Amino acid sequence: MQAYELKGGTYQQFQQAIKKLSANLPTVTGETASLYNLYRNMAHFFRVLGKKRVYLIRDILQNEAEILESVMQTFYLWLTDSSGNEVKTNRPALNVMYAYSGFFLNTLAGKSYLLRRDSKIRRLTTYYAVLIIDKANDENLNSNGIDIRPHIDFLINDIQSQIGLIHQKQYLIQLEQLGAKYKLS
Repeated sequence: MQAYELKGGTYQQFQQAIKKLSANLPTVTGETASLYNLYRNMAHFFRVLGKKRVYLIRDILQNEAEILESVMQTFYLWLTDSSGNEVKTNRPALNVMYAYSGFFLNTLAGKSYLLRRDSKIRRLTTYYAVLIIDKANDENLNSNGIDIRPHIDFLINDIQSQIGLIHQKQYLIQLEQLGAKYKLS
């Protein structure tokens, strides 16, 4: 935090990032309708979070790789917890999570972003994006009609071949259940 000269602690920076990302959603559909939309999506994180925060996040992804799988699982559980606990009121709404999931699954900019990440992070991000779109489907909030079926098939193969996933069996069980839910053969 000190190296990037960001004020406040990590939790304050986290809350500010969530607030900024929630207020400035990426384009999920029609990204290629104009060059402006495409460039805007490609620079989304720099534009919304700023250079220092983006570089801080990049450094965290690189230097904390051994714990990111557990952190991503914990973060997903925190995001989707529906217990109504008052401490968790600063979570982004489902429509915000849906927009970013659609960004990673459905846009050139989102896919490009993931291709520049480590294969483990790319697969886990895609996995959680699929779970969020499924949750949006359950709550009739899939306003862009994002189809997760092709992602489920690809993820099953990708996660089976990924070495070093702590919860690999759990992911595969969940994906098989989603495959059955969406009637994939």
